[in-house]
Amino acid sequence: MGIKNNMKKIYVVTEGDYPDDQIMSVHDNREDAELMAEPFDYSIEEYELNPPKPDYIKRGYKIYRVNMFQDGNLPKSPHSYGVQRCNYEWQVRDIGEAKFEECESVYYDAIGRCYYDDCADMGHNGEMIMKITVLAKDREHAIKITDGKREQLLANGMWPSA
Repeated sequence: MGIKNNMKKIYVVTEGDYPDDQIMSVHDNREDAELMAEPFDYSIEEYELNPPKPDYIKRGYKIYRVNMFQDGNLPKSPHSYGVQRCNYEWQVRDIGEAKFEECESVYYDAIGRCYYDDCADMGHNGEMIMKITVLAKDREHAIKITDGKREQLLANGMWPSA
């Protein structure tokens, strides 16, 4: 039995490039979108309207971003989260890929405010912190998955040094 593709599509006419792009109009057919876009050299993005939920959502999984130190501790300061629930479908592409960043004791936000990170308070200043996206049932499950990845990386000598 084949899968029917009865999905209704919408066509979004945009101007500019991400993250500064703007939606100029939305259409239920490509022809109208092209009529709007062509004179202004706008772009057209195609989306499914009310797409089906991915299988992992149906099974109760959610997307989490987890930051973890080499010793298994999680950051605790408000700007350097340990576990964060993600709400963006595009974050699925990085599932399971561990990324590393040097942990510094001073943090500057987007408008230049200075914060003291918990790296120094927890004895981690200058160490590498692992950042990973996982599919998990809840926060505790996300931490357990991340800790397993941490143990695997350590056992294989793959945790980078600062």
